[in-house]
Amino acid sequence: MKRALWLGLALVALLASMAAVTSSAFGAALPANLPEIKGPRTLTGEQVKGTTSQLNAGEAHVKCTEATSTGEEEAGKPLGPVHIDFKNCENDLKQKCTGEGEKNAGEILVLGTWHLVFDEKGTTFEKLTTAVLFLIKELKFTCGALFKITVLGEVACLHLNPTVVSKTHEFHCIGFTEPKKLEGGDNWCKEDVVVGGVDKCEGLVKPFLDVIVNGTLVEGEEIALGLVKTTEEISADV
Repeated sequence: MKRALWLGLALVALLASMAAVTSSAFGAALPANLPEIKGPRTLTGEQVKGTTSQLNAGEAHVKCTEATSTGEEEAGKPLGPVHIDFKNCENDLKQKCTGEGEKNAGEILVLGTWHLVFDEKGTTFEKLTTAVLFLIKELKFTCGALFKITVLGEVACLHLNPTVVSKTHEFHCIGFTEPKKLEGGDNWCKEDVVVGGVDKCEGLVKPFLDVIVNGTLVEGEEIALGLVKTTEEISADV
C-alpha cells in the first residue's frame, strides 16, 4: 500500500514537472505582465509583515512568521522558477519545523515554478482576475522528532489588484476551508473566453496539495498573504 502511494506521488511529481516546463499545459491564452520584456525579469517577494503563513494538513498545522522569495519571469511568458524561504516555522505543539538539509531550526526552503494564470472570481465565472499558481517540487521537513511531513502539489494565490500599475503587487493564498473570507482564489482557468461580451472561465481547475504526515496521505492547503516586487512598474493584462 505504501509502495503504491509513493509510486502515485512520483507520477504526480512527473506531471507537475512537465507542466512547469511548458506553457502549453496552461492553454494558449495566458494572461501577461505588462510591459512585456525581451529578457528575463527578476522578482522578489516577502510575506506581509504581521501575518502568518500556515500549512494545514489533516490534524497537522504548521505556521511560519516570516518568508522571503526570489524568482524570475521568462521573456514573453508569465512564468519562471521561484525559491521561497520560510522562517520561524513551528507546529501547534510549538515544535520547530525544519526542512530537509536546513542548518537552522525552523527554516523551510520551497523550490518550484510559478505561473500567472486566470482566476475565477465568485461563482458565476463572469469576472476574471489573475492568480499566481505555484507548482511545488517535493518538499520534506520534520517538526520535532515525531512528525515527518512531505508536501507536493500546487498552490493558487489570488492577485488582489492585477490591473493596478505598481512595483509591488499583493497576493492572497487561501485554502479550501475558508472560501468566504476572500472571493475567488481557490480555482484557476486554463483560458479566458468571451461569450456575449462577457469573460468566461474555460477549463476550471482546482489546485491540489498532497501532504504525507507520518506516512498518511491527506489533502492540504496553504494560507498566506504576500507581496511580489519588481524593479519597474507592471500590471497584469487580464
